Amino acid sequence: MKIKSLLSIFLKEDFRNFIVIFWTFVFPLIFFLFFTSLFGNIGNGSENSSDMEFRAGIYFEKPPTGLAKEISQGLVTGLGDKNSGGPFENIYVSSFDEGIQLIKDKKLEIFIVFPENLDMLNLKVVLSSVPAPVVKSYYRSDSGSDFARKIFKSVLDSVNVEFYKRISSAEYTLEVQELNKKASDTFSYKDYLFPSVLLMSILTVSIFNTPLSLAYSIEKGITKKIFTTPIRSGHFLTVVILERLIRVVLSMFLIYSEGKLMGVSPKAFSAKYIAYLFMNVITLISVGLLMLSVFRKLSAVNVAANILYQLMMFLGGLFFDVSHTPMIIRWFVYINPVSYMAQGLRNIINGMPLGFLNYFVPLLWIGACIIIFSLNFKKVMNYE
Repeated sequence: MKIKSLLSIFLKEDFRNFIVIFWTFVFPLIFFLFFTSLFGNIGNGSENSSDMEFRAGIYFEKPPTGLAKEISQGLVTGLGDKNSGGPFENIYVSSFDEGIQLIKDKKLEIFIVFPENLDMLNLKVVLSSVPAPVVKSYYRSDSGSDFARKIFKSVLDSVNVEFYKRISSAEYTLEVQELNKKASDTFSYKDYLFPSVLLMSILTVSIFNTPLSLAYSIEKGITKKIFTTPIRSGHFLTVVILERLIRVVLSMFLIYSEGKLMGVSPKAFSAKYIAYLFMNVITLISVGLLMLSVFRKLSAVNVAANILYQLMMFLGGLFFDVSHTPMIIRWFVYINPVSYMAQGLRNIINGMPLGFLNYFVPLLWIGACIIIFSLNFKKVMNYE
């Protein structure tokens, strides 16, 4: 009954505070909507072709000879050489499987396969009825790959026209068969940003709000007045944690509702994803309590909370890759639990397994924070 009454008071106080409502519930929704609308077309065909760097994979099933060799070399040369100011960087691959993997991994914009019967071009000079060899081109469903496909088709048409001028009886020198190959990991900015917004919301409550509100209550003597009632420090802490959990759950519910409307991957709604997310909530709330054990004065907590909030968010890989940051700051990336949380949540969405560190580092933080806070619990609660 004591906990229920105190929890009701805390919730009413927070929900009457516009700043708490805005930063906990409203801002993450606006952030997700704005950035998804602004950058949602990344990887989906909105890039400027003038900024593209085209990489063409070239593979011969069998080395050509004679006229077939000249024509195929002319076709490759027609694509241009990036080093000589052309639009393409031509990359010769040693096997078909290698080229397919490169196109899937987005290391090529187009993969061109010259067939084993390419030497049939040598016969086509004298026998127009000989079927034209079929050159296969593999590409992805994005604008860079599509531009590369169009350029290759244009060059191939030019080669055919030139061949027709010289040998009017041959209608086609080469035919092209275009085969779309989807990337192995199709990029979705919504799915990339969704766990970032969830973690940002949790960080706001756990790292920013929790230690600040507790430090304020302790420094202003509010807790001492509460402890003169039958409510003990353990009851008070339980209420604080429950109130934060309610706020986090409500914030996540609103973000999930927005994500559902915006078409976020169904894997983000799986039990595994939500269970791992809940572990992240416990981890970050524990870190918030640890801050209160180390910095007890309100002014010190205010500074520490702002610095740690920014560091954990921007060096946690929420909005950009931090794996190649300078070594002078990369050490924080390695110890930052948010780095492993964001990676873990994205792995689940992408259908990849969670690694050992995705569990170990957050659990290590939970254990360390609980031990340190427990040792300092009485001193923290009775601070004057």
